[in-house]
Amino acid sequence: MFELAWSEIAIIAVAALIFLGPEDLAKTLFHLGRQWRKVQDVFAGFKADFNALGYEAEARSLREKNGLTKPETPLTIHHKPDDQQPPAS
Repeated sequence: MFELAWSEIAIIAVAALIFLGPEDLAKTLFHLGRQWRKVQDVFAGFKADFNALGYEAEARSLREKNGLTKPETPLTIHHKPDDQQPPAS
């Protein structure tokens, strides 16, 4: 994406220390670390969902290819009406 050399990182660190001071710099770095972790968690969730969709599509195509399901059969969930539910024991 973008690259920073160690000398550039050192200049940024010194400038942050001068402008923010040692106390505010620590608080700012802590806050940035927390926000970065939240961003990583969001992207990990996106990646997991995307992978799950890929696995599901691959499994569906393999089932259809091997004749285990009909390709036009939609997934349906059947619910019993409330009056036909068996009594709770």
